[in-house]
Amino acid sequence: MTRLRAWLELTRGANLPTVWSNVLVGWLLAVAFGAKLDAGSFPQLGWALLGASLLYTAGMFLNDAADAAWDAAHRRERPVPSGRVSARSAALAGGALLLVGAEACHLASPAAGVAGLVLASLVLAYTRWHKSRPAAAPWLMGACRALLPLVGFLANPPDLAPPAGLSLLLAHALALGLFTSGISLLARHEATGGEPGRLARALPLLATLPVPAVLLTQGATPWVALIWACGLMLLPAWSRRRHADIGDRVAFRIAALCLVDYLLWLAVRARFEPSDPLAMGGLMLLLFFGTALALRRLLPST
Repeated sequence: MTRLRAWLELTRGANLPTVWSNVLVGWLLAVAFGAKLDAGSFPQLGWALLGASLLYTAGMFLNDAADAAWDAAHRRERPVPSGRVSARSAALAGGALLLVGAEACHLASPAAGVAGLVLASLVLAYTRWHKSRPAAAPWLMGACRALLPLVGFLANPPDLAPPAGLSLLLAHALALGLFTSGISLLARHEATGGEPGRLARALPLLATLPVPAVLLTQGATPWVALIWACGLMLLPAWSRRRHADIGDRVAFRIAALCLVDYLLWLAVRARFEPSDPLAMGGLMLLLFFGTALALRRLLPST
């Protein structure tokens, strides 16, 4: 049981609902802009969710294997430095999950498979360089997160994706990437102490810009764009006020990625009929947020 617990800690499983949320909102965006639903659509979503989950878990395993020496000095309670899991076992498991995850994305669709391969490559790049090239690490982490809604969108893309849908998809991916890069910079201070620098504080604010800019160019009312920007702007402010401990602040902001997805859902919800079961997609995103918060009581998220 102790060994199983150690492997579960390696997964940082409390964050998996945020992965599901990112993939699901991309899939819902594709449907909102014309993707057809048939008997194969939901299995495609299932493969995309599985593939993204395995790729995320692979990244966690590989990261802990690569950080064994650093964790031994700063976070001795982690599974690898505490001796509950060997670095070799974590690396082998991570490599296997990376391959299986990329294949699962391919089973969703060939296009999602390409996105999965790019994501797997970014995971390897982050693992290789996040300590030796710290300036690049937050951007690599942000790029990994930004690809998740693309995996969901490409699992069942519209036959002719309209520019409006693609613009929103890319804007949301950019917002997720910037927000996540800010989290990565903040997380550097979790074990070593100190306060984050200007860039870590600026990135969440920059993340508020892409989607409102696209919404305004598409003719949305300024109020819609303003609500989106203010909603995202409040998340880091709320986390600072609520959580003095940086580790708790990081964990909340990771969970809040589901709320970033929910804000996008609000922007496209009108494209779904109220009687359409998929109109409940926003509720699923909120449930993922609640699940991520609840799982923090059982599993570490950082």
